[in-house]
Amino acid sequence: MQTTKTNRSPSVADEIPDFLIKTTLGCSLVVILILIPFTINNFIQDRFTMGLATSSVAVACLANVWYGSHGRYSLPVNTYLVSPTGAFTITYTLFKLASPWSYWLFYLSPPITLCCQRKEPGSSMR
Repeated sequence: MQTTKTNRSPSVADEIPDFLIKTTLGCSLVVILILIPFTINNFIQDRFTMGLATSSVAVACLANVWYGSHGRYSLPVNTYLVSPTGAFTITYTLFKLASPWSYWLFYLSPPITLCCQRKEPGSSMR
């Protein structure tokens, strides 16, 4: 397994698995490609705030693409930029569009995450 260091200082640098870098890069590219048509549609339909919200998620994912293309992973970018921006945008669009069932997968995420956790050998599930 290849590892790459994070972008943090060498004293606190952790080894990051290569698959995490590739997965983050791939997911960020897919999110950008999916959001572009919705962002354009929001601006065409005069929903400027929603268009800015969806484009902010794309810009946050661009940071991940930049790090991933350089073989790096940034925990602060994912923790303090991508996650809050995505959560705000999802919440805003839920309230603005008033159609919570358009985000049905968002409702299934917590149960799927809890049910499908991989158990490591020798660890106990509590």
